[in-house]
Amino acid sequence: MIAPHINRLLKELRIAGAMTLNRGSLEVSDPAKLVRIAGFDDTYLHLRMRHP
Repeated sequence: MIAPHINRLLKELRIAGAMTLNRGSLEVSDPAKLVRIAGFDDTYLHLRMRHP
């Protein structure tokens, strides 16, 4: 990806409320929203839920 594409993507993620940029640091403010936007499916990771 080139800079204009990355900047556009970051802007869309900020507008959606999935992440913030502050002083050059990216913070994922809503991981669940980011997962939905990206269409990420973690079932291939074979993770087990841990219960406290």
